[in-house]
Amino acid sequence: MGIVSELRRRNVLRMALLYLGAAWLIMQVVDLLIDRGPLPESIGPITLTVLAIGFPIALIISWFYGLTPEGINLDTDEESAESTTGFTGRRVDFVIISVLAAAVLVFAYDKWWMGPPPERSVAVLPFVNMSAGEDNAYFSDGLADTMLHMLAQVPNLRVPARTSSFEFRDFEGDISEIGRRLNVSAVLEGSVQLQGDKVRVIAQLIDVSDGFHLWSRTFDRNFKDIFAIQDDIAREVVAALKVSMSDETAERLDYGGTDNTDAYTEYLLAIDSMNPVTSKGLEMAMRHLQKAIEIDPTYARAHATLGFAYVSNVDIGKAKAIAAARNAASRALDIAPDLPEALAVLGRAELRDGNKDLGKQLLRQAVDVGPNNILALNAYANLAYSEMRKDESEAILRRIIELNPLDESGYDGLGWSFLDQGRFSEALELGLRFREVMPDSAHAARLVAACHTFMGEYAASIRLTHEIAALDPNNTLRAAEIPLSYLMVDMVEEARYWFDRVAEPDPENPSVELSSLLMNYYLQQNEEESYQLARQLLTRPDYSGVYLQIPLLVLTEYGAKLGRNDSVLELLDNLYPHLFDDPPRDHGLDLETYWSAVALLQSGDVDRGTVLMKAFLKELDRDNEVSPVHWLSITGRLALGDIDAAMAKLKQFRPTMYHGMNVFAQVTLKHSKQYAPIRDEPEFIALLDEYRRNAAEQRRLVQEMDIH
Repeated sequence: MGIVSELRRRNVLRMALLYLGAAWLIMQVVDLLIDRGPLPESIGPITLTVLAIGFPIALIISWFYGLTPEGINLDTDEESAESTTGFTGRRVDFVIISVLAAAVLVFAYDKWWMGPPPERSVAVLPFVNMSAGEDNAYFSDGLADTMLHMLAQVPNLRVPARTSSFEFRDFEGDISEIGRRLNVSAVLEGSVQLQGDKVRVIAQLIDVSDGFHLWSRTFDRNFKDIFAIQDDIAREVVAALKVSMSDETAERLDYGGTDNTDAYTEYLLAIDSMNPVTSKGLEMAMRHLQKAIEIDPTYARAHATLGFAYVSNVDIGKAKAIAAARNAASRALDIAPDLPEALAVLGRAELRDGNKDLGKQLLRQAVDVGPNNILALNAYANLAYSEMRKDESEAILRRIIELNPLDESGYDGLGWSFLDQGRFSEALELGLRFREVMPDSAHAARLVAACHTFMGEYAASIRLTHEIAALDPNNTLRAAEIPLSYLMVDMVEEARYWFDRVAEPDPENPSVELSSLLMNYYLQQNEEESYQLARQLLTRPDYSGVYLQIPLLVLTEYGAKLGRNDSVLELLDNLYPHLFDDPPRDHGLDLETYWSAVALLQSGDVDRGTVLMKAFLKELDRDNEVSPVHWLSITGRLALGDIDAAMAKLKQFRPTMYHGMNVFAQVTLKHSKQYAPIRDEPEFIALLDEYRRNAAEQRRLVQEMDIH
């Protein structure tokens, strides 16, 4: 008898299948119990090891013993064994079927009935300053901020960021309201009292569902023991929340920190200076951080935070900021090799310096080791979106909103990415939720206004534009959007009136000048003045991204009209030298790529211009959604002389004619010479007629509004 036949006769193969099925079922149950809290994570590897050891033992037993009607007997008589093989096989088959059925039920329970495992979550509120002087408030805030940072290192524990949890300073409402708005199950609050070299810290963890204390403790220690207090609070909070924490996680609670109280004090003063981030605050923070580093040169978090201050400071010049940030972050990583804050700062610095691959690698590493680090997540989300990895970017932005539900950046980033992809209804839904969460946010109102604009609902957008200016009265950029919004419905006199009101206090404000540039282009006037202003705006360090669109348009079109092509190319070469290398480097879906290609083509440099334009269109065609920039896929093909391809794109976008048509897109559609080759085409004429009819209807609605 062959070995396979003997294995089958002795039911070893059935036993192997039964054992593997049962082992899989056991591991699924263990994983469920670990995810839901009753079992520690260490049980998983132990269970797997035991099951692996038991597998060969089960096979050996099934070889020597058989199941008979009289019970389990040693398999020594081949004839009697043959007679019981069928009996044993039927019993084992029944057990196998039962195990598989149970496995299916567990799988369904996990995936559909039970839903995702509950994520442990805690918000750290600002600790109350009980010290004699208000000057000590920085310390109570800093202690809470440090606790927040430490708890954020714990896997499977969601901790909202400071900008969200600190919104509830002096909050007198119900604790359940905090839980609802921050979407957390527990809140950590406390108080701090400094008196000489003594410190008293009272901390309490509260269940937001019923207001009961999950844990509380009072610490009366010497000030030099503050680090031990922080460790105790973090560990006991994690234990109270029933979150398992490995030894490696415990070691990371204050990774990159210091044990010098003087250095720690300077660090807390720096953090206090940067909330909120302002130029003056950054300068003060730098001084405190430099002092902290003098006291403790191995204070990695101080080095990393100094790097963040440098990379965020636009007043010291790009080259200096990049060099200083790179130096500070590199020093932090020398001390703490995988500190997420330092990796994120260095990644941002490398990206700003044009080192895209290295920047991407560093940001990816920062997100991997610091999944709750908002700085790293924001930077990586922007990078992912720029590389057309939109699903990944969206997932990260949603994570940012979870971690920072009362911060504008996550909502703003996700909403505008939806708009850029032509997902207008989703953007509007998100914008309305944004406004509900933060009703006084000008960013939220602006997102909703943009949604209405891109959906052709210009009257609603104009009303919101006025609301935005009222919410943020000192923001000239917001106010400058009012006259531009009236251009969408061809209300020129109203646009002039509001432009004069906005420009009067500060006519040289960049936002006013940008508005002036578009107004002049809309009216097709003041060409020389507009050309010079466009040159000036492009050389300003605070102009980037979409704000480049208008000056680049005016520069290239009016430059050609005024016979200044050589001057235009010289300026663009100075601004974007990588695009004028031979061959061009790092070109793609950037506005400067498109407009540099236009300038080269109209100057007669067809070869170089064609390379850039085709690179731009290739990136653009990777995404077939309709967005403001996708209208450039029509004009880009016209610039290359491919009228048939341009008309095909026009027909593609025609069913969603209003989508993505902000004021810039509308103005160029009506006036730009880029459309000259197809202005007599019936399809293009019909499109303009439809815009005019919609503008007339929206104008009627605006005139019925009571707007002042």
